[in-house]
Amino acid sequence: MECPYNVLGVKKDVSKEELKVVYHKLADIYHPDKTSGNQELFVKIKEAYDFLMDDERRRLYDELGFNNKESVEYTAVLQLKQMFMNLLSMKNPIREEQMMQFMVNSINEDISQRRKLMFDTKLEIDKINRISRRLKYKGNKEDFLHLAIIEKVKEHEKLIADLKLTLDVEHCMIDLIQNYEIEDLKLLMSNNDGSGPKNGLVASAMEGLLRAARGL
Repeated sequence: MECPYNVLGVKKDVSKEELKVVYHKLADIYHPDKTSGNQELFVKIKEAYDFLMDDERRRLYDELGFNNKESVEYTAVLQLKQMFMNLLSMKNPIREEQMMQFMVNSINEDISQRRKLMFDTKLEIDKINRISRRLKYKGNKEDFLHLAIIEKVKEHEKLIADLKLTLDVEHCMIDLIQNYEIEDLKLLMSNNDGSGPKNGLVASAMEGLLRAARGL
């Protein structure tokens, strides 16, 4: 995930009220239903807004950034919880004994797709660098082409960095499901973003599925 502050073009001390104004302004421009719409950018804007409106996630990011192990685990727990709740709310829900395996398979499928995209992106960087070495620049054209190539490589390298972070989170999600002590995971899911009744119910339901999946 990109820096949410950069995505929205705001400073770190931005208030929630200011965030709402910025978000609605950007959403009005980039919503897919608009003529100026951009689906990919709109999704990034929505994710960044939701992230910064969550006090605990924002605090953790401000203190630790995205690359800290604790931050990765925290994000994994949130995504796992959301995935679990989405499955429970389906009109034709998956059978309980199959749900945990479905979640693992779904995450693994995402991991495979991201790995392929990362591999293809690295190949593209190599291709751009080869072209750069072959070109003979002259005059002003040299500056323009050189800067364009540098910018393209930076875009690809940023994509790779984002993919690596996402892969770290997804691997952590698999680890949470397969290897964590059930009581520890239950505690994480209950308290990572508050300890209200909803979180407790989700955690208890997840505990039951984990015990069934592990034959406990």
